[in-house]
Amino acid sequence: MLRPSPGRWPLAARVAVSTAITAGVGWAAGDIGAGLIATLGVFTADYGTDRPYANRGIQSAIIALALAAAVTVGAWASAFTLLAVAAVSVVAVLAVWLCAALRVGPPGGYMFVVVCAAGIGVSASHL
Repeated sequence: MLRPSPGRWPLAARVAVSTAITAGVGWAAGDIGAGLIATLGVFTADYGTDRPYANRGIQSAIIALALAAAVTVGAWASAFTLLAVAAVSVVAVLAVWLCAALRVGPPGGYMFVVVCAAGIGVSASHL
C-alpha cells in the first residue's frame, strides 16, 4: 500500500510563474541568456516546503548559495570536457550526500546537478 503524499501543484505553479517572470525580465532587458541563467535561482523554491517558516528561510538561503556555487563550478569547468564531466560528477556526489545527511527532501541533489550542467552549457556556448 502506498502512502498518500501531499499535492505539489501549488508549488509547481509558483515556480512556473517565478520562472516566467524572471525570463521575461531578461527578455525585456534584451539579454534572454541572462534571464534564463537567473531562472536557475527559482529552483530554491522547490526546497523546504514542509518545514516551519523560520527554518525554511535559513534552508532557502543555504540552498540559494549552494545553487550559485554549483552553477559557478560548472561555468569554471566548461573550458575542458573532462573537467566539466568531473565537475558535474563531484557536484552530484556532494549534493546527494549532503541532502541525504541533512534530510533536505525532494528534489534533493537533482537540482544541483541540473544547475551545474546549465552553467557548463551556457559557458561552453560562449567559447
